[in-house]
Amino acid sequence: MERRGFTLIELLIVLFILGLLAALLTPVALRVRARAHDAAAMLVLREAVLAETAFALRAGRYAHDLAELSAVGFRPRAGVELRVLAGGRTYCLASRHPQGRRWFVASDRAGPRPSGAPACR
Repeated sequence: MERRGFTLIELLIVLFILGLLAALLTPVALRVRARAHDAAAMLVLREAVLAETAFALRAGRYAHDLAELSAVGFRPRAGVELRVLAGGRTYCLASRHPQGRRWFVASDRAGPRPSGAPACR
């Protein structure tokens, strides 16, 4: 007798193995994605710090808002929130991606670093 196809048990075992692999890999993929969003937020923050420096060299003071930063060529990226929290003689910038895990903060006293909230300390 010639056997054709797969038995129900064999198909169920294959589906179980595929489900198990999917269950194991989904959290890993989500963590990698969150790290990528955090890296995008950090990149925007670094670009903003360079724009703050360029603005200060031109104007003799730091920018008060994103419109002033755009005067030196800074273009915020879609999906990344950037806040200018101070201006004048000092600056404080905070950025995050809504799907990321944390805020990143930079000021005239400290370079970009992770933070729990968009406040400079």
